[in-house]
Amino acid sequence: MDRRRFLKQSAAATPAVIGSGLMLSSCKRDLRSDLVGMDSFTDKTGGLDPETRKILFYASLAPSGHNAQPWMIKIIGKTQWIIGSDSSRWLRHVDEANREVMLSLGAFIENLAQAANTFGYAVETRIIAQDRFDPDVVELTLIKSKALNMPLQKMVTRRTVKTHLKPIELKASDVNDFKKSADGHLFYFPRGTEHADFMNKEAVDNYTIQSMPLN
Repeated sequence: MDRRRFLKQSAAATPAVIGSGLMLSSCKRDLRSDLVGMDSFTDKTGGLDPETRKILFYASLAPSGHNAQPWMIKIIGKTQWIIGSDSSRWLRHVDEANREVMLSLGAFIENLAQAANTFGYAVETRIIAQDRFDPDVVELTLIKSKALNMPLQKMVTRRTVKTHLKPIELKASDVNDFKKSADGHLFYFPRGTEHADFMNKEAVDNYTIQSMPLN
């Protein structure tokens, strides 16, 4: 993903400021790596501290449609945020109704709530969007509460990538077993065949189309 590094040392140098609030957008920087381990960061607006940065870090590990990571966070204060979406990350060709964007934001907020519980905060939310295309979706407030033991490590270890799979062809015996269990509904094209090459090319072309803005 093409995401610029977030400037760590001065809130005055952040990419965008809305009123007295600080806007954090996943397209501006690498939210996941920049929000963790930033205890030396000085936020002159009083918006973030080590705990709230870690809460946002865990939230940023949420799954999202096509890994678009469309979330945008406006930091109004240390414990008051607005969660919304970045329209430049909407997948207009495959998600015209913004359904996937809304589901992605829901996963982000669920991760955020569980992380907040671990650090001793309850989460109060209020939907402020008038429709699914509004940039500001949820007003969120952190309220001091009893800390809960949530399994945050599972958020870190969650994987949807295929890099751990073995780069070898399936054995013919395995393919036959799969075909039997699929009752004739499995079609397997070995690497290097005309069909496999065509599917590889079309997959790349489709991802390119999905990411293009509509005219």
